[in-house]
Amino acid sequence: MDNKNKKSRGGGLSALKYVKGNKKNTFVVMIAIASAFMALYIINFLFSSTIESFKVICLEQPKSVAFVSLTDETMGLDETKELTNIESQKTARKVRQQEIIEKLKSHEGIEDAFFNQVIISNYNGVIGGYGNEMPLLEAGQIQTYIDHMGATLTEGRMPKLEGEVLVDEVILKNQKAKVGDYFQENSYGNTFKIVGSLKSDNMTCVGIPHGYYNNGWDFIILCDEENADMEKVFADIGIKITKLDELNDVVRGADSLQHDIIDEVNGGLKLIYTVVSVILSISILVVYISFLRDRVNEYCLYVSIGFGKDEVLGMMIREILLIFGTAVVVGTILSGIIMVILNATMIAPLGLKCGYLYPQYYLKLITILIAIIGIMQIPIAVTLKNVKTIDMIEE
Repeated sequence: MDNKNKKSRGGGLSALKYVKGNKKNTFVVMIAIASAFMALYIINFLFSSTIESFKVICLEQPKSVAFVSLTDETMGLDETKELTNIESQKTARKVRQQEIIEKLKSHEGIEDAFFNQVIISNYNGVIGGYGNEMPLLEAGQIQTYIDHMGATLTEGRMPKLEGEVLVDEVILKNQKAKVGDYFQENSYGNTFKIVGSLKSDNMTCVGIPHGYYNNGWDFIILCDEENADMEKVFADIGIKITKLDELNDVVRGADSLQHDIIDEVNGGLKLIYTVVSVILSISILVVYISFLRDRVNEYCLYVSIGFGKDEVLGMMIREILLIFGTAVVVGTILSGIIMVILNATMIAPLGLKCGYLYPQYYLKLITILIAIIGIMQIPIAVTLKNVKTIDMIEE
């Protein structure tokens, strides 16, 4: 049939007509795709809030303070093992620790250094948690510490007695605690009492020891961003760091964020993507094949009145794109609404951070849908191959 006759039929096959005429069927498919799209993006949002939240502890806090635990061998204390008197060993160790502290304090970019007890401050994300060293200093050292960390007291008072601590407002929110409570009571019992809250950009927490109730002893080094790599700083003062030493500094913080958090989160997301993609592909294919079977006579009619199979194919693809495109728009809008609600009701109240725009995840979801559309071309090709004109059917 020539172009003139095609124009008399309306210029071609309309994808919108079928969608309008089969609202129930197409609505079910749209909602299914939109729901899957929304669910995956919300999962991305929740997983990513953990990454966004932990960035502060892993990347920002280590720019101002580092925690270092050295072995006796690294400190050059092998000879103390030959001393039979334990008190002599302790004295030799304290002398060496003080020597290291003095060398650190003389290093450019190091404001101060201490050798004190530390405990662990837990910060819990939507998925997983992160434990970070919290220094226990002498009362007279605490003001120096919070000034260096850029923290200000917002409620309560400065610690004066054993076991009194200051906790950042974000950590208090996260742990659902307040001034007057015991700090991480499930871990430390009634050992450390919160006497004040701090406001800072790096979740600063600090306190006074309570006897020897701690998670160890560290060199606590107040540094600037340019001198936050402790392996380099210690090399500058003549001490070579080994694999047996424990460092929590800007380099290790970045490594921890990448390997312990980002890689783990992405690994979990990859598994979820795979499972959901397979289930969604199978479900859509089953429904769409059912659609095709119900419309075989319709396609035969189109071919019989002069439309080519390529035109029928074009109509079918436009229908798919219309359904999928609408589903993506609906899924995006619903995702935005739910993310705002989740942030207001769950993320922010826990002292966590989040973002709304994740282009890399959005594109990944679009890629999954495009792959599903590609798979759908198989039943379409089979259906078109079996399409016959009416006269051929009658024969």
